Amino acid sequence: MLDRYAAAGGSVRTEMFDGSGHGPHFDAREKWLAVLTDFLAAC
Repeated sequence: MLDRYAAAGGSVRTEMFDGSGHGPHFDAREKWLAVLTDFLAAC
């Protein structure tokens, strides 16, 4: 689905959080905050 979105001109960024499950905002708080901050700055 993201491939089709990108092909249609959408912006896609995928992040992997090694060792994190369904709660990266808990398991990898620093990295998650950096990704979120970058996303919000681009809006």
